[in-house]
Amino acid sequence: VRSQHQWLATDRLQFGANLDYVRELTNTTELLDAGAQNQIANRTTLNVQPSITFTLNEQTSVNASYAHQDVSFDSTANGQLVNFVFQQFSMGGTHFLTSNLRLFATGFASEFETPDIGGRTRTYGGQSGAGYQFTQDFSVEGAIGYVKSDIQFETRFLAIDPGPPPRIVLVTQQE
Repeated sequence: VRSQHQWLATDRLQFGANLDYVRELTNTTELLDAGAQNQIANRTTLNVQPSITFTLNEQTSVNASYAHQDVSFDSTANGQLVNFVFQQFSMGGTHFLTSNLRLFATGFASEFETPDIGGRTRTYGGQSGAGYQFTQDFSVEGAIGYVKSDIQFETRFLAIDPGPPPRIVLVTQQE
């Protein structure tokens, strides 16, 4: 089930929302000594993406959006498939210098998390650039940007705790 909604609240203010629920099969293939092994797992995806656009004047507009994606598998296909959550917030703006030349800038922050295995990546970035519309069917766009990611994950291993009493424990180490 996929849905896309837009509401023009005023001449200058527009709200939008994409809401999706997808249930599908995914296939993974692993090459083994004896040949290829195919595994199939059910995947459920939930997407939520609200947005807002505000037009300041005829030449300038600003926008913001939030994206949330939650993907889970009924079976992890022997550890090859991992449930994850992705979130991103972005803000940007566009300004038309002429009817053919526009300038734009966008910034974002996102997080990709794998709760089952303790992984997380936070990414920050932005870009700015310009676009030129030569004809109705042909345009050129160029941009320059910067992206920075911080990656964290957990390593899990078994260790012997001398006790008393001695026992085997699962140790989780943040890296």
